[in-house]
Amino acid sequence: MKKAVIIFLVVINIVINTFIFSAYAEGSSGSVSIVLNRSVLNIGKTVELTLYIKPNISQSITNFNFSIGFDPKQLSVVNNDDKFPKFTRSVKVPSTDFVIGTSEVGSEINVSGYSTGVGQSSKINISENSPIITFSFIVKENAVIGSKAIFTINDAFYALTPSNYDVEPEGIYPEYPSPKSAEIGPKLNTNTYLSKLVPSLGTLEPVFSKTVTKYSIDVTEDKDSITFDTAAEASKSNLKISGGSSLNFGANTVTITVTAEDPDFQRKYTITVNRASPPTPTPEDPTPTEEISEESSEDTSSVASEVSEVITPEPTPVSEPEDVREDQGPWKTATIILAVISAASIGSTIWLAIDKARNRDKIVKIRRID
Repeated sequence: MKKAVIIFLVVINIVINTFIFSAYAEGSSGSVSIVLNRSVLNIGKTVELTLYIKPNISQSITNFNFSIGFDPKQLSVVNNDDKFPKFTRSVKVPSTDFVIGTSEVGSEINVSGYSTGVGQSSKINISENSPIITFSFIVKENAVIGSKAIFTINDAFYALTPSNYDVEPEGIYPEYPSPKSAEIGPKLNTNTYLSKLVPSLGTLEPVFSKTVTKYSIDVTEDKDSITFDTAAEASKSNLKISGGSSLNFGANTVTITVTAEDPDFQRKYTITVNRASPPTPTPEDPTPTEEISEESSEDTSSVASEVSEVITPEPTPVSEPEDVREDQGPWKTATIILAVISAASIGSTIWLAIDKARNRDKIVKIRRID
C-alpha cells in the first residue's frame, strides 16, 4: 500500500510538471534575425552585423549561444586585442553580471553569453524585436565586385524565463532565418581636396594650396558679400559652402566642406573674411577766440585812434569874408580843438562797440585817450 502511494505521487508530479512546461513551451517562442548597416559592401569598408531576437511575449534571457556564418574569401572579421572577434553588446544586455565570449572557427563566429547574477538586472529583458550583439567585418581588397556576401545563422539557442513566471529557465531553439546577403561594390574614392579656390573680392592669404585649409581675405567697407569660384579635385566629391552673404563689419567665417565619394571622408576649408569698418566721424574744432590782455591795451588804444582818424572826416573849410575870418581867429582855434576831441570820443565809442561784438564774453581794457 505504501509503495503504491509513492508511485502514484511520482506519476502525479510528472504529469503536473509535464503539463506546466508543455503549456509554458507552447506559449513561449521567438525568432532571430540579422541586420546589416550597409546595403552595398564596398571594397575596403567596414560592415556591421547585428543579431536581433524577437520574442512573442515578454522574456528574460539568462543565457544564449549563436553561430554566425560568413564568407571568409570576401570578408575578414574585425578582432580585438586578444585576437578574438570584437563585439558590441546592445543596451539590452547588462554590462555587469552577464558574461559574453566569442571565437572564430573557419567560416563561423561563435558567441555565447550567460548571466552570473541574481535578479532581473542580470538578465536580458526584452518584449519586442531587440538588438543583442554586433560584429564587424571588413570587405577584402580582392572581393569580387558584383558578387554577393552571404551571412547565415547556423545555430541558435537561448534560455529564458517569462517575466510573469517564477520557474526555471527553458531553452528556446528558434528557426533559422533565410541567409542575409549584400552586394560587393567597388572601392569608393576618398579624395577630399579642392582643385581651386578663387574669391570674387580681395586676395587669399596665403596663396591657395589644396593641403592648406585656413585662409583670410580683406575687403573694403562697401562690400557686403563675397563668392568663391571653387571645384573639388575628385569629380564624385560633393561641395557645400556656408557663409559669404550679409558680411558684418569685422571678421566673418566662410566654410567650404568637401565630402568624398566615400561619405566617411570629409575636409573643411575655412576662410576668414575681414570687412573694413567705416571711418569714425570727428567733431569740428571750435572757433578760437582771441584774448586781449592788459599789456595789449595800448595797441588797442592806438587802433582806436586810427579808427577815429579814418572815420572822422576832416572839416571842410567854409569860405567866409576876410573880415569875418580875421575877427573870428580865437574862436576858430577853439572850434578845431573841440572837433578833434569829439572825433576822438566818437572813435573810441565806435571801437568799443566793435570790440564788444567780437569779444562778448571778454573784458577789454582800453586806455583812455587824453
